[in-house]
Amino acid sequence: MQVMPQDPDLLERIERYYDAAPRSSARTEEVGGLTLFVPTDSPYPFYARPTLRPGTVTKVTPHDVATVLGRQRTLGVAQELEWVEETTPSLLPVAEAAGLQVGRYPLMVLDQPVAAASVTGTDVRVLDADAADLPDVEAAIHVAFMNAGLDVGDAGTEARDELRASIDDATIAYQRRRIRDGRTVMVAARTADGVVGGGSHRPVGEVTELVGIGVLPAARRAGAGAAITARLVAEARGRGASTVFLSAGSDDVARTYARVGFRRVATACIATAPADPA
Repeated sequence: MQVMPQDPDLLERIERYYDAAPRSSARTEEVGGLTLFVPTDSPYPFYARPTLRPGTVTKVTPHDVATVLGRQRTLGVAQELEWVEETTPSLLPVAEAAGLQVGRYPLMVLDQPVAAASVTGTDVRVLDADAADLPDVEAAIHVAFMNAGLDVGDAGTEARDELRASIDDATIAYQRRRIRDGRTVMVAARTADGVVGGGSHRPVGEVTELVGIGVLPAARRAGAGAAITARLVAEARGRGASTVFLSAGSDDVARTYARVGFRRVATACIATAPADPA
């Protein structure tokens, strides 16, 4: 999918968001041209990103990457880097030279209103912090991402229920805190079979990112994904978000978001160290 002409002000707003969003659940360390986010109360791993320097292009050196990877290894945290290719063009060749596996994903911004989407037999609602079926939502989203893509598949509510048992109490407690504090807004899609999908947005000021939108493979191609997206956008706009963005998992997924009003503005990169051989 083609990247549209760059809007420096827009990309700077997104970079500011990327710098601010992890700080509520992480401490930071500065490593050359990189900022390392180390989880504090989060059960999820973080990463290192180019240090925010508004109005300038951060240059990341091989020494910076080697040093931050060593620090992550010492801390026992994920060896991962994230960045926007258009704002830090120096990092891709350096990351690849360091032996990291780099994924490149369409970074998309909402350009126009998203029409409300209702699906017969599917109810999409915002979760409160005490929602009893929050573990079901987490499990359904995990199953969706374990079976990435848009294809209909066999994994359904049985897979959701099986995976739910493996989600620990700390993860659910963390999500409840974020919802209660207004740092995460989560929606769930439910049918007669219970939860079939969900997603979130994470506001920071007037910018928010849509994350973790997923539908059980057995429930795909019925409109639930579009309904989840539309509800999240409505919630974000209702809470004052002027910039709504997301990273699509593939060009095919990006095309589905383009159909509801998102356009590609850049490329989000995620670099990870290859797994050690068993």
